[in-house]
Amino acid sequence: MVAPALTGSECFIKRLSMSTTDFPAAAGSAALGARLRRLSERIDREADALYSGSSEPFQQRWFGVVNQLDRHGPMGGIELAQALGVSQAAISQVASALKAAGLAESDGNPADARRRVLRLTAKGVATAQRLRPLWTALDEVGRTLDAEAGGVVAALDRLEAALDRASLAARLADRACPMSRPPSHRESRRTPPCSRRGPARPG
Repeated sequence: MVAPALTGSECFIKRLSMSTTDFPAAAGSAALGARLRRLSERIDREADALYSGSSEPFQQRWFGVVNQLDRHGPMGGIELAQALGVSQAAISQVASALKAAGLAESDGNPADARRRVLRLTAKGVATAQRLRPLWTALDEVGRTLDAEAGGVVAALDRLEAALDRASLAARLADRACPMSRPPSHRESRRTPPCSRRGPARPG
C-alpha cells in the first residue's frame, strides 16, 4: 500500500521531530533569525580569536563604531546608528564598552544622548592603526567567502528589501494567524484563530 503524500506542514513537523542536535538547521527558513544570529556570533567569535592571537584587547562587535570614528572623526549616537543600521541602544552599549576600554570618549551633555559626540582617544586611534592591516585582510577573506558561498551578501540585500516592502507583522496579517489585528466579530463566532489553515494542534 502506498503511503499518502505528506503536506508541506506535515513534512516540516516531521523534519523537526527528527532533529535532536541542530534545530535551527532542521527548521530551515522558519528559523531564519536563529541561523543569522548563530552565523553572526560565529563570525564575531572567530574574529575575536584573531584579535586575541595578535594580543589586541579588541572585540569584533566594536568594529563598526570604531571604523566609522576612524574614517569620519567624531560622530553622534544618532549618526552612528543611521550609518550602521542599528538601534541607538546598540550604539550606546558599544560606546560604553569602548570608553571602559579607553578607546573612545564622549563630549556634550551627559543627560542628553542626542547631543553627545563620540570620538576615539589617542589609544583608540593607535589601536585602529595597528588593526587596519588585519581589517583589510578580513575584508578580502569576507569577499572570498561570499563568492564561495554563492553570493550571500546579495541574498541578504534581497531579504532586507523584502522586509522593507512588507514587515513580518504585515505578512502575518495576510496569513491564517493574524495576531497583528484582533479577529472580527464574524471570525470569532465562526472559528478560533489559526484553525482555518495549517496543521491541527494536538489536544
